Amino acid sequence: SCYVQRKAAAKAHKVSEHNKKHGFSPPKSRRPRNVKLSEALRDHTSVFDGTKIKVVEKCIVEIDHVPNKFAGIETLFLSNNFLTSLEGVAQFLNLRVLSAANNSIAYFVDLDPLSYLPNLAILNLEYNPVTQLPNYRYHVLRRAPSLRNLDNKEVTKSEWQNCEYMLQKEDRMLNMMYSNRCLVQKLEMGVQKIRLHEELRHIVPCRHHLQAALDCGPPAPHSSFDVQIFLRLCHENFMTHQDPAAIAHSLRKEVRKARNEKIFLAGKRMTNSAGGAPVAIVGGNESWDAAFNEVMLQQQNRIAELLTKIEESCKQPQSFNLAEICTSNAQPSAQHVAEAGEAQRSSGRRASGT
Repeated sequence: SCYVQRKAAAKAHKVSEHNKKHGFSPPKSRRPRNVKLSEALRDHTSVFDGTKIKVVEKCIVEIDHVPNKFAGIETLFLSNNFLTSLEGVAQFLNLRVLSAANNSIAYFVDLDPLSYLPNLAILNLEYNPVTQLPNYRYHVLRRAPSLRNLDNKEVTKSEWQNCEYMLQKEDRMLNMMYSNRCLVQKLEMGVQKIRLHEELRHIVPCRHHLQAALDCGPPAPHSSFDVQIFLRLCHENFMTHQDPAAIAHSLRKEVRKARNEKIFLAGKRMTNSAGGAPVAIVGGNESWDAAFNEVMLQQQNRIAELLTKIEESCKQPQSFNLAEICTSNAQPSAQHVAEAGEAQRSSGRRASGT
């Protein structure tokens, strides 16, 4: 990668020198103007034909309120724009086909307006960041129960049957991951406090340590750090100062990263076994389950590592029951907390008109 970067930098420098020598000036980059849907409809009258609106590649950033004559459309094409949410699409109650592919929709809460479209049958959200999150199709189906086709793929009967089960399963896994993350942050804070205490003991010796130094004897070991007491003293909602929706989203991103790594390694092994021929690997629900388990295993290993650090820092052996510590410090369900936080974000966005 360093070689590629150096080569690209050398090429850019060569082009720059060539332009200076011949008096060429590079064109000034022009950032496209942010456009609302109503503005695009006003400036491009040909995009509306009575039942369909096609505003593809119009730099649209927001679906704002449009005149009533557009409310009865059945087809809406919004691909290749800069949308971060589908907020505002609920004004098209007769909508049957919606395409918002290749935008910037990243959170599940940004898909909530789909629940206000009772006739929506075809939806395309390809190439949005949200499509890479765990159980994406099930989250969309929960919000749009009338869908027949999602991202150019027919919605199967088994997907409808497994929808609630898979989302409840994800809820339980997110709950455990959320509790583990809280515990990791508490233990990391405990390690920092022990280290700070050790530094202060050497910088500001107490009378006992001063007397031990005068007597040329080693200072007495400090009292041990009780993990259980420390965790009980920590605030019950340790991470409430953070955005719950952001926490849940970051956990899902960790799972996505673990899944992508597993798929990549599996594809590499199969390619090697096939004699170098490329092999396409498509992960299903099993790959998501494995990714969730991988992230939780990493969290458990981190918890065990921090407990070992605390034991070594205290200089007195302590017996830690990892399962007991994790259970006694369980946090509220990450999914429920996330839904509350996402609801706050959504209501705040509606109140501000964005």
